[in-house]
Amino acid sequence: LAHRDRTGEGQYIDMALLDVQVAMLANMNTNYLASGEAPKRWGNAHPNIVPYQTFQAANGWIIVAVGNDGQFRRFVDAGGMPELADDPRFATNPQRVANRDVLVPILAEMVKRFGKGEWIDKLEAAGVPCGPINSLDEVFDNEQVQA
Repeated sequence: LAHRDRTGEGQYIDMALLDVQVAMLANMNTNYLASGEAPKRWGNAHPNIVPYQTFQAANGWIIVAVGNDGQFRRFVDAGGMPELADDPRFATNPQRVANRDVLVPILAEMVKRFGKGEWIDKLEAAGVPCGPINSLDEVFDNEQVQA
């Protein structure tokens, strides 16, 4: 695209699917190459950032992508549990990763208190990356999809 923008000419790009797939394993690749240990299965959770995963809300599922300590504080504030951000087990991402097994069930219960739409509104207003996980009914009910 940059070449086209500069010259007005397109180019043929040949890319192997294997190369793309290996590149998509960025976090897993880094962990493996640094430690020599194959990572365990994580499901939909990020291995190095907590919380960065799906949660079940009162009426469906959302994904929350808390990328830093400030976002974590805003997330738990929005959920009515601000004390979690001051708990030494959860105050920083390395501590949240080390205490994932304790923290995630607490957050799961917190998230169940509100519906998907409420969470999206709260977290977007707070600057916390998030999104709904839509059922097919919800996908095809979307104005943009219908257009």
